[in-house]
Amino acid sequence: MVHSKTKIKYGYSEIKAKIGNSRISSSFWFWGKTDTDATEFDVFEQSGPLNALERNYYHRLHSNRYIHKLKGFTKAQLPAKCNCNYGNGAVCHDTPIGNTWGSDKINSFSDDWHVYGVHWTSQQFKIYVDGKHVITMNNDCNKHPVWLFLNRATMPNWFGVPPKSDIPDQPFQIEYVRTWKQNGAFTEEDQENVNHHTTTYISISLVCICICICIGAAIFIIKRRRKRGKVEFDENEEEQEKEEEEEEIEVDVDIEVEEDGVEMETQTIGNALSVADDSD
Repeated sequence: MVHSKTKIKYGYSEIKAKIGNSRISSSFWFWGKTDTDATEFDVFEQSGPLNALERNYYHRLHSNRYIHKLKGFTKAQLPAKCNCNYGNGAVCHDTPIGNTWGSDKINSFSDDWHVYGVHWTSQQFKIYVDGKHVITMNNDCNKHPVWLFLNRATMPNWFGVPPKSDIPDQPFQIEYVRTWKQNGAFTEEDQENVNHHTTTYISISLVCICICICIGAAIFIIKRRRKRGKVEFDENEEEQEKEEEEEEIEVDVDIEVEEDGVEMETQTIGNALSVADDSD
C-alpha cells in the first residue's frame, strides 16, 4: 500500500497506471477519519480480466463514494443527508455497484497504461480516463480532508478468490502520482501552518518595525547633536575672533626725538604709553 504523507481537500489528483491482471484488485482511492467523521471515495477498484462473459461488468471502471460516519447524524439519517444508500453493504454509499464506465476500445484496463484523474470540489466529483470526463458523482457529505491511497487487495465477495494460477500476476504498475490543490482549499494541517506562519510573520514584522524606529531615532539624535555642536563651535569661533580684534598686538618701538635740546624716548607696551625725560 502507498499513501500520501498529508491529507488533502479539494483539487485534482491523477495517476498514470497499468492495473494488475488477476482477481486481485488494483485501487486508487481516498480515505479520511477523525473521532467524529469518516468518509471515502474511490476513483476505481479494478480487477484484471476474468472471462468474456463478465466483461460488461468487471471490466468497467467502478467509482463510488462512502460515508462511514458523520458528526451529528445516525446511520439511519445518512441516506437522507448524504444522498447515499446501504444497498448490499454496511456502509452508506453512492450505488450498490458503483458508478461505472467502459469503452469498446478497452478490453481490459490491465492491457495498457492509462491516465486516471479525479477533480474533487465541494459540489461533485468528476472522474477522467485519458483526459476524457467519464463519470460525475454528487458530493453531499465528502467534505473532509483525506489521504490518497494506492493498493491491491483480494475481494472474494466481488472478484472471487484468486486461483493459484493467477499468482504471481502482473503487478499494479504506477508511473506517476500528481495532485493539485484547488485555490482556496486548505486542509486542517494547512490551516495550522497558515496560523503559525501568520504569527511568525507578524512577530518578525513588529521586530523589524521596532528596529527601524530605533535606528531612525538614533540617526535623528546624532544629526541633532552634530548640528548643535557645530552651532556652538561657530559661536565660540566668532567670540574668539572678536576678542582677538579687541586685543592689541604687543609691539616695542624705540623712537629718539630731539626737540629744543630735549631727548625723549617713547615706548609703547600694550595699552600703556610712557614718556621718559632724559634731560636730567
